[in-house]
Amino acid sequence: MTTVYLSDTEGRLYRWVVGASGNPFTELNDSSLNSYGLHALREDFMLAVGSSTGAGVDRQRFVSYSVTTGTTPTGTPTGHTSNPTNVDGKATAVWMGGANKACAVGEAGAVWRWDGATTWDKTDAPSPFDFTSVVMRYDTQNPQNPLNEQCYMVDKRTGGTGGKLHRLSPYGWAKGPDLTGSLANVPLNDIAITAAGDLWIVGDDGRVFHYPEP
Repeated sequence: MTTVYLSDTEGRLYRWVVGASGNPFTELNDSSLNSYGLHALREDFMLAVGSSTGAGVDRQRFVSYSVTTGTTPTGTPTGHTSNPTNVDGKATAVWMGGANKACAVGEAGAVWRWDGATTWDKTDAPSPFDFTSVVMRYDTQNPQNPLNEQCYMVDKRTGGTGGKLHRLSPYGWAKGPDLTGSLANVPLNDIAITAAGDLWIVGDDGRVFHYPEP
């Protein structure tokens, strides 16, 4: 069966078993995390990012979930930390490239890398873009692939230039693919990557971009 995991800004983690008889939804966890991004490569482990709850300035939060898949499934969260300390704004998206490799992005130009531990290393963008989504390329069949651990992210800038595609390599910021031209004068909202390394991006006003071009 197809299994879908969902998180929300009330800190809940759900499992949806598509096509199951009875109630197909199971609440696995209820916490204080405002979750805005969730990603996993297997059914029993996933990463979630978001912000703290309550009044005051938002602060990023990072959590890993260990999920049991028995008759009474649960999701047990483990809190992570950021190095250096968290900044203002939310963490908005996360993508696992491998079992111990991930990238997350957030508001105010913040990007984080994860290496399987419980500490995320932060890198600031050249300008304080509000990032909306991120993917990581990682070829598990070829660990020596020079494109491994490349993180691609989009932002939601408005105005004359609109959103852009950015690329962060393991060695720092690099020139991103120029796929937008004059047509991307809108915020970019999401990005996904295929196993072959193709990028798909969507933005406001029904804009869709693909890289590399067919």
